[in-house]
Amino acid sequence: MDPIIKSSAKLSKRNQITVPKVVRDVLNVKPTEYLDFEIRSSHITVTKHKESVWDQIEKKKKAYHIDGKIGNPEIDWGKDAGNESIGE
Repeated sequence: MDPIIKSSAKLSKRNQITVPKVVRDVLNVKPTEYLDFEIRSSHITVTKHKESVWDQIEKKKKAYHIDGKIGNPEIDWGKDAGNESIGE
């Protein structure tokens, strides 16, 4: 059985908390990553968010600036060099 680690955080006037370092370390979360909260009665479970396949697809679409289509952007190879002759 894993050891129990207890930690606390104070709720700010803006209803925010800083996730204690021990919790960040255990969950291996970095700044800008998401956490999931599961509430059961008066107990809350906090876990590191796991991206779904659809989350990953959305990231790729944004990275490639794809509007509603899945694919690769056309590559700009630069200015045309002129005529090509093969085998002459």
